[in-house]
Amino acid sequence: MQCMVKFRPLTLDEGKLLVRYVRCVVETCLKYGDCALDDCIHVLEPIRDKVLNMRFPVFVTIEKIVTSEGGVSRRVIRGSMGIPVGKLDLARGLMLAAKYAAFRDPRRSCLQPNEWPNCIVEITILSDPMPVPPEKLVEKFVIGYHAVSLYRSGELIVILPQLQVEILEKLVTEKKRQRISMSEYLSTLLSTYGAASNIDRVYLHETQIFYELFPEGEVIERKPYLNRYIRYIVREKTLEARATREETALKT
Repeated sequence: MQCMVKFRPLTLDEGKLLVRYVRCVVETCLKYGDCALDDCIHVLEPIRDKVLNMRFPVFVTIEKIVTSEGGVSRRVIRGSMGIPVGKLDLARGLMLAAKYAAFRDPRRSCLQPNEWPNCIVEITILSDPMPVPPEKLVEKFVIGYHAVSLYRSGELIVILPQLQVEILEKLVTEKKRQRISMSEYLSTLLSTYGAASNIDRVYLHETQIFYELFPEGEVIERKPYLNRYIRYIVREKTLEARATREETALKT
């Protein structure tokens, strides 16, 4: 898909620096109670001018590795917050998003120092919003690549690609791996976020995601749109074409 290569504002090496920067922000807050730009901007020195002139929406997600009594490890979201409008430069936007994710996510308690060694950092950079008529979402939306911004009764809901594929996996499992239409998937996705109706405006964002494989470990560029469950989604046009072929075959 051609759109997959359009939005790549940063290289992998630059993304690695951003992850280190977010780690510096969180660690400084844990140690001193807060963090200013000057405390961690040195981490970004090789790309300082670039990030101080970039303005994109950004999200930071912190995952914690937890191990059950049986020795099975899994990752749980410890905090996830973002700056949905690209008004701040990338350095300041990431600093604020990191603070919110670690200490001000209203759905979770504040991150504690003893948890941090078991935490993984993920950064999602969003392109500027692209308006899409709600009725065109089925046609334009690429699962796992686009972030979706929904405005409903003055409330903003942002659905990141990583969460989209999690919901897809659950839906495919419930449907016993049968083919699913894009409309059905979108209905489930929006219902999960309480946005199944009364949507005023819809925007799509292209995304670039940098993700630690383990705490302070290798950083990769994550591509949720390559998730294997996406093959179970069938576009409406494909269904219409199939129905037309079957109808024609019956007539002949």
